[in-house]
Amino acid sequence: MPGNKPSKGLGSNKEPKDMTKTKTKTKTKMTIEAPIFPGFYNTIISEGYHDHDSEVDHFKEQGIIPEHIDSSDVDFNYDYDKYQHDVCIAYTNALAEHLAEHGLAHNVTMESMASPQYYNYSTDRLFIDADINLERINELLKDNVDAFDKYLKDNFTSYDGFWSFIDNSPALFYEHLQALKPEYISVALRFCLELLYDGRESLDFELSLAAIDDIHLNAYLESIEYRNDQGDWVKCEY
Repeated sequence: MPGNKPSKGLGSNKEPKDMTKTKTKTKTKMTIEAPIFPGFYNTIISEGYHDHDSEVDHFKEQGIIPEHIDSSDVDFNYDYDKYQHDVCIAYTNALAEHLAEHGLAHNVTMESMASPQYYNYSTDRLFIDADINLERINELLKDNVDAFDKYLKDNFTSYDGFWSFIDNSPALFYEHLQALKPEYISVALRFCLELLYDGRESLDFELSLAAIDDIHLNAYLESIEYRNDQGDWVKCEY
């Protein structure tokens, strides 16, 4: 927590623990929050490659929507729950590849997604089941002590308007990590993934693109309505 004396390593006031000698199970099956997930609010995965105006033009060409109707007067209704579910599965699969590639976790599958009632202070959260390789995580933290110390201070230091629920002391964080607290596993995995990622954009963006690559919102279309000249909404037959 803020106010703790900063440490130079993962063992406060003494030399960092040799994490490679820590006795831990190589793999531990856990349900954790996905370490990297942008949510569906104002992100690239919210509607994927969907273009409302192009969809309107398409259905006008099919004679389903009258030609003179403005696109702003057309309403598409989708099975958005199913769309989100399928995107989450695809996102999990893409994330699983990176976790397995670096030996951080295996057998990763989607567990569930939770959405807030309002998006004022939080966003959607994706939960996954995975075999966590704590030994590999410990190894990376040991080899990048200074970078991890900075990561914790930069991202989990409380300030006016923000209260962190993650200890930003490396020593305390490490204790929680060895106790297999899910939220600390997630944070450590994100650090490791970002540390190891070598791409042109960001891993968040790459995973998002992979998730929507073969998933298109128009495949989840349930109904089309448009507002006619009298101002009434008319349901289309298609």
